[in-house]
Amino acid sequence: MTAQRQSKWKRVRSDGASPDIGRELSSVKRDQRAQQPSCWSHATPRDTARMPTYRTFAGPVLVEPEPTKKSRFIASGAPISSGDEAQAWIAKVAARYPDARHHAFAWRLPGGQESRTHDAGEPGGSAGPPILNHIDGANLEGVCVVVTRYFGGIKLGVGGLIRAYGGAAG
Repeated sequence: MTAQRQSKWKRVRSDGASPDIGRELSSVKRDQRAQQPSCWSHATPRDTARMPTYRTFAGPVLVEPEPTKKSRFIASGAPISSGDEAQAWIAKVAARYPDARHHAFAWRLPGGQESRTHDAGEPGGSAGPPILNHIDGANLEGVCVVVTRYFGGIKLGVGGLIRAYGGAAG
């Protein structure tokens, strides 16, 4: 069996359990099933169909890309299961970087039905929605991403802010 690449994503069942089933067995040929780990042997395509899965972070994530026109952007992400957990994560990040100018965020709950964005004083639609676009583009659910900005003295404009916040979240 080949070594699998470590990933910052994990598959989680909608009930919160993380079975790490991997790909559904329906896409695996019958003769390959014997080569798979024994933890897969009990799962059938019918079992995985009953319990929908979604992608989320395996744990807290911190990313700091290169500064954009002297402004520093820091993206902090975490898995969540409720709006209260998202608010707690946002407060934790804001407390970690109290001297930052902006803490823009976006989150999507498991099931994908509820999401929220906040621009944190930036022009409307220039911070929160680009973050949510990257969450949606990666097909993630049950995540909260906060992008913290330290202003570098150069105004970026709305387009520059969209690229910078989206780039930090991506």
